[in-house]
Amino acid sequence: MPSNARTKKAAKTKAKSKSKSKAKKADDFTINFHKLHPVHYQILDILKQEIPTKLMRTCHALYDEIMPTLYERVDIGNREKFDDITQGVDIEDDPDAETEDSGDEDDNGRRHKNRLPIPGLKNKALAQVKLLELSDTEGAFQFIMETLYCEHRSGCGCDDSLIVIAPIFPSVNHISFTSDVVYELLRTNAAEADDPAIWDYLHRINEVFECLAVHTSDPLNTICLHWSESWDHEDWNQWLDEDDSEYDEDWSIKEGTSGCLRKIAALFPDTRVNLHVDISDLVHFEIADSLVTISLNFLLDNEERWNKFRVIKTLWNHFKEVTEGYNLNVMRFTYTLYPSERYQKSMDDLYKKVKTSNKARFESFRTKVVFNNEKCACYAGRDEE
Repeated sequence: MPSNARTKKAAKTKAKSKSKSKAKKADDFTINFHKLHPVHYQILDILKQEIPTKLMRTCHALYDEIMPTLYERVDIGNREKFDDITQGVDIEDDPDAETEDSGDEDDNGRRHKNRLPIPGLKNKALAQVKLLELSDTEGAFQFIMETLYCEHRSGCGCDDSLIVIAPIFPSVNHISFTSDVVYELLRTNAAEADDPAIWDYLHRINEVFECLAVHTSDPLNTICLHWSESWDHEDWNQWLDEDDSEYDEDWSIKEGTSGCLRKIAALFPDTRVNLHVDISDLVHFEIADSLVTISLNFLLDNEERWNKFRVIKTLWNHFKEVTEGYNLNVMRFTYTLYPSERYQKSMDDLYKKVKTSNKARFESFRTKVVFNNEKCACYAGRDEE
């Protein structure tokens, strides 16, 4: 047999062998895959939890199903994370900007922060966000820079050539600020209260509420402020004279809190504010003016470490302090505790010790203490992490 013929015959034999091998593998795969049929949905659920980003790319049906859950909660985080979150959103041009931006333009004339396969896809994804968390001052600052033009451009060097088109979070109904961001917000408010002309590299952090008012839903349901676990009084009170007879080491904290809440009241008048605070820090507040205009809820952390009677007494003392001289009927705030029968007994025991002149005020205080065994939604993601 000629060598060419032998070669062709060998090639055909090899091809048939490969075909049979592939067919056998396919049959084996089908058999094994059928064995998994009873647990297909369990496997799919696991994949949704473990690799949602990869899974949603496999088909349109899974994309439409996973995207709302994947983007339900977003943490802006640091600058790099913020850039990842907003990559591809629509942007507008600053007519006063002298530099060219890096955005791309689609057929409709809209511009985007970076080129994505489908323009507008990121806006669609961010429209699913319900809870927005600001956990890093750097990311919050970047958020402001890219959503609001700076009035101090000549002095601070803010780059405003990229401004995203509002709103980028149209469905958000809950915003949570972690303690680090709250610390800087209050510190800056206190500094500006002492000297309105003062500002530093974080001078724009106070504009975060203006940005959120433009880029989130209206009305917004809830804003959570997580109180810092510790304060550096020396840093906070650098503008005060300790020799002054009216010196108050907590002045900056009080002033910063009041200023922050006044801004929220002005921009989000119908929004409930949850102040997550350790019960030992309640003495720092002097915010009656703010309590009249916004719905404020003190969500007390770590109260389980305290004696129940001590908790109630601390709340009562705070209540007397912040409501002195005000009409109790217009004070829109509550203290939230986890349910416990011992709280009611402690409430009754304290009532017996209250002066007769304060009995009516104490009854108003009772109505301000509410019990809820459900954790705030802003804790849910952290517990899972």
